[in-house]
Amino acid sequence: MFKVNRIFLSFMLLVPLTVYGEEIRFGIGWNPDVDAKLYVPMIGGDLFFEPTLQFSRDGDKTGYTYNGNSAGGESTSWIAVLGVGIFKRTKVSENIHLYKGGRVSVSRGNGNFISTYSTGSDTSSFKTQGYSISPVVGAEYEFANNFSVSLELAYIYSKSKLDRSYSSSSPTATSSQSSVSYRQSHATLTEMIVR
Repeated sequence: MFKVNRIFLSFMLLVPLTVYGEEIRFGIGWNPDVDAKLYVPMIGGDLFFEPTLQFSRDGDKTGYTYNGNSAGGESTSWIAVLGVGIFKRTKVSENIHLYKGGRVSVSRGNGNFISTYSTGSDTSSFKTQGYSISPVVGAEYEFANNFSVSLELAYIYSKSKLDRSYSSSSPTATSSQSSVSYRQSHATLTEMIVR
């Protein structure tokens, strides 16, 4: 996976330097439907190149006492997605553009869940990595030179690997197990993007 990520990052850095022969406009975009998804559009004429970064993190801690016995739990997880899109724009009117192209992305994440009680504890964790490929069509309305709202429709093919482990311990016994699973999925996604 490291080799794929290196190639992917090199591609992201080289494409803007070679695709555009004219002035490039840079900007920042945001998706109000998804937590912390950032778009960095680089527009040059009728083409644009758009790296994306999405990050989410979650955590929780609980504790309680029942019949004099204490118990609690703690969970932490995160996932990061790094992507890039390349699109061709077509001007429909002064403020409206249609665009088509595609996005590719790679993702990584992990999580830990710990439950403790008076006679022992349970621990589970996961690690995931994957990629997705999406043909995309969209429509963009420009309110000003560096401010627009887009509606985008994507058909997403994704594949991921999930490593899970679980262990349980008590004063009399300890057990553990692990598993690896693979998942493929197909889905459509509609997004509103402010650029």
